[in-house]
Amino acid sequence: MPTNIGPAGQVATNNLIPIRSRPYSTRAQRSRTPDIQPVAPTPKEEYIAQAELRPESSQMQQPLLVVLDMNGTLIYRRRRTFPPQFTKRPGLDTFLRYLFDNFKVMIWTSSQPHTVNEVLDKLLCPAMKKQLVGVWSRKDLDLTSKQYKERVQVYKRLDKVWGDAHIQSQYPNQATQNEKPRKKSNKVKLPRILGEDTQVWDQTNTVLIDDSKLKAAAQPHNIIEIPEFTNDRKVDEIKNLNTVIRQLDILSRQKDVSRKLREWNQKRPEGECDSIDVDAFWEKELMHSSLDINTLEFSTSQEKAIITTTTKATKNIKAPQSLTIEQLISAAKKSHTAINQHKDNPTKEATSEESKRINDGKPKRTKGQKRAATRRRAKLKGAAYKKADPV
Repeated sequence: MPTNIGPAGQVATNNLIPIRSRPYSTRAQRSRTPDIQPVAPTPKEEYIAQAELRPESSQMQQPLLVVLDMNGTLIYRRRRTFPPQFTKRPGLDTFLRYLFDNFKVMIWTSSQPHTVNEVLDKLLCPAMKKQLVGVWSRKDLDLTSKQYKERVQVYKRLDKVWGDAHIQSQYPNQATQNEKPRKKSNKVKLPRILGEDTQVWDQTNTVLIDDSKLKAAAQPHNIIEIPEFTNDRKVDEIKNLNTVIRQLDILSRQKDVSRKLREWNQKRPEGECDSIDVDAFWEKELMHSSLDINTLEFSTSQEKAIITTTTKATKNIKAPQSLTIEQLISAAKKSHTAINQHKDNPTKEATSEESKRINDGKPKRTKGQKRAATRRRAKLKGAAYKKADPV
C-alpha cells in the first residue's frame, strides 16, 4: 500500500473508505460568452522538437521553477466573494514546505490581484511570501478588457515567464555566474540545445502545476495536471499531492523536464478512465523512473571510485624524462671514451680500485698524525744510511 504525506509531515494511509479521484477538468464548460474567447495558442516547432528528444537523467539535481495555480489546485472557493473565503487542500501545508525547501516557486492564477493578495496573506507565512519568485494574476494573462470581466478560458504562456527579466534574475547563483567573463574562441558555434550549460529558466526546468491542461496549450509538456480540488471528502487529496511530490522529485533529476513529461503524457491513459487505473499508472511509472535514477547514481559512484584509484596509482609512477638528440650523443661519447680507457689500461684501473677498497677500510688520519708519520719515515731512512756507510 502506498504511503502518503499528511499534514505536519505525518504519514497517512486510507484503508477504511473507498478512494476515488476527481476527473481532470476540461474547464471548457465554464465560458458563458464563447464569442469573446481568447485564441488558443499552439506550441512552436522548436518546442516540440526539443520535447520529442529522449529523456535523460542527470547525476545532479537541477533547479526547478514551479509555477502554481491557486483556485482548484491549492484551494477551493465556493463563492467568488470579497474578502475571499476558501478551503485549503488537505496536506497543503506539507506540500508547500516541500516546494519552498527544494525549488523556486511563483504563483500564477486567473484571479484578480486584490483577491490573490488576500488569499496569499492567509495561505503563506511571511517567509514563504518573501521567497516567491513572482506573483502573477489575471492582469498578466494578456486579456482584453472585455475578456478580463468575463469567465473565459485562459492560457498561461510560459514563454512570457521565461522572457521576464526579474524572474530570470531569480535563477540560483545567476548574479555570480554573470560576473565571470567568457574567453573568446575561434571555434565554430553549434546549435544550442536547451538545458545544456544554460543558467536560465526555460522549457527544461519549468513545471506548471494546474488542474486544467488547457491552460498550458502553448507548452503542453511543461504541466503537471492535478485533479481539481472541490472539497469532496471522498477524494484522497493527500495521495494526489503525494503523487505530485514524487513527480517533481523525479523531474528535478532530469536534464529536460519537458521530455519526461511528454513521455508520461504519451503513456498515460486517455479519455474518461477509472481513477484506479490512473493511480496504478502513476505508481508503475514513478517506481520505474526512481529505479532508473538509482541505477545511474550507482554506476556513477562506481566510475568515480575507479577513476580515483587509477589517478592515485598514476601519480606514484614517475614518467621518464625525454632527452634531446644532443644529450643522447653526448652520453654515447662519454660511454665510448670510458670503454676505450678500460681497454687501454685495465691494470691501472684495477690497482686504483683495489687501493680505494683498502683505504676505505682504514680510519682517516688527522694532519698531526700525517706529519708524525712523515718524521718517522725520515728517521728510519737516516738510520738506514748510517748502517750502510759506518765511520
